[in-house]
Amino acid sequence: MHIYEEIPNAPLIGPDTHLTEKAKSIFKEWFKMYSDEKGSMTRETCALFIKGCTGDYPPLNDDRIGVLFDKYDVNKDGRIEEKEFLIFYESSARAKPDTVRENLNAHNIRNDLKKLSEITEETSFKT
Repeated sequence: MHIYEEIPNAPLIGPDTHLTEKAKSIFKEWFKMYSDEKGSMTRETCALFIKGCTGDYPPLNDDRIGVLFDKYDVNKDGRIEEKEFLIFYESSARAKPDTVRENLNAHNIRNDLKKLSEITEETSFKT
């Protein structure tokens, strides 16, 4: 049995047209999770990131990886830095918010940008 609840979407983009602090915090955490020992994402760690979001482990020549590196690896060093990753997510939050929300849900983050692990059972039942 599943329990479904309507959880309103917290904004991903704030009034200043940039990622909200909560969204930025989540994406920074993901970046650290999927970075290598040098503190940046490679094509290999990007494949792991895509697997974390979709369940699909892509080959390194996958278009999703290619597009990310072609568009966001600004200095063309073959690595995605945190700033570049945040720019990617800011752009994605504007252009494909539903996809970003799917990524969030795949990482157990609700629409209100709360991690499921942070949610505590409400015990304030009054009779």
